[in-house]
Amino acid sequence: MKALYLESIGKELVLKDVPVPSALAPDEVLVETELTGICYRDILTSKGFFPRTRLPIVLGHEISGKIVKLGSAVTGFKEGDRVGSLIYEPCGKCEYCLSGRENLCRSKRTFGEDIDGSYASFVKVSSRSLIKAPDGVSSAGLAISACVTGMLMHAFRTRGALFPGETVLVTGAGGGVGIHAVQVAKALGAKVIAATSSEWKAAKIKEVGASDVIVWNEGFGDQVKKLTEGRGVDVILESV
Repeated sequence: MKALYLESIGKELVLKDVPVPSALAPDEVLVETELTGICYRDILTSKGFFPRTRLPIVLGHEISGKIVKLGSAVTGFKEGDRVGSLIYEPCGKCEYCLSGRENLCRSKRTFGEDIDGSYASFVKVSSRSLIKAPDGVSSAGLAISACVTGMLMHAFRTRGALFPGETVLVTGAGGGVGIHAVQVAKALGAKVIAATSSEWKAAKIKEVGASDVIVWNEGFGDQVKKLTEGRGVDVILESV
């Protein structure tokens, strides 16, 4: 198969022909990659911002694909299932994993840093990290479901307790997280005020669902108060 390796920090990635992974742990599956996202974290990894990164490593943690092989102890999945993945493999045993807070697991291994990721034709993934794709979800939507949209759902619904009809302010709304935050908040029934430092991004941000777009300046707070008749907003998502 083809795999794209980071062999040296600050150097170009190296495309290699390597064997398809054949040895699976009992809880692992082999996923044929449909599409993988290129996250800004991958760029930071390649520049050395995460010093624990194991080299050489296959980058990539935004995973969507199809199961082609199952480990001996895997249940709940079958060959041919389309799946998305968390960006890491949690231990599945600690208090964080058992309470649905796998992101805090101290033993988790991150794709593209601790274990080989998805810049490859096939990738080994623990079944603990996987979820079946609902019908109609695109490969692109599936790939970012953990790294971007799932994170935002957690932020708005679980941490922010956002209710339909409330008002959300999204800063950095023209970035990769911000532009999705606008769409997720809109889908949850909120009115969205978006802030950006780039005039040329404003029209696109409005197009994807923002009720109002503020181009950042020193009067930023006053503009928010004016748009909300002095009340302010219910939830702020600070994505800068």
